[in-house]
Amino acid sequence: MLDKLKYYHRGYLRILPQDHEEVWPLVIKRHRNQNGVHYDLRLFKPDEPRVYSWRLAKLPSDERALIPAYRVADHSVDSLSFQGFIETPKGYGHIKIIETGKAVVHWVDKTGIKFIFNSMNYYLKNVKGKKYLLIRGH
Repeated sequence: MLDKLKYYHRGYLRILPQDHEEVWPLVIKRHRNQNGVHYDLRLFKPDEPRVYSWRLAKLPSDERALIPAYRVADHSVDSLSFQGFIETPKGYGHIKIIETGKAVVHWVDKTGIKFIFNSMNYYLKNVKGKKYLLIRGH
């Protein structure tokens, strides 16, 4: 399984727009690597063969948090349940799942993704290219 995880989907595929509510699995992982600690936010649209992923410097800690998020390459569906040591062409590290559940995705468009997770509203707002803001309580 580790071999599959080393090589995730190339590029950053566009997330197709949707204007209706869907339930997507969501996973948050703590990733400690050679550069320190960050968090991986993964959203899986069940009818697609990839997991959309963002790197977060920290997790939201209060009602109206604004967290910089960076869109990273799409991952394989196997990556949702993986935790442990991983080595990739870009580095190495330890990955630990810290939260899993279902996100109710309200809509997706070119401006971002609006969803509810653990009874809290979130908005992954596209700022420019791969740069996003994770807005909690929006």
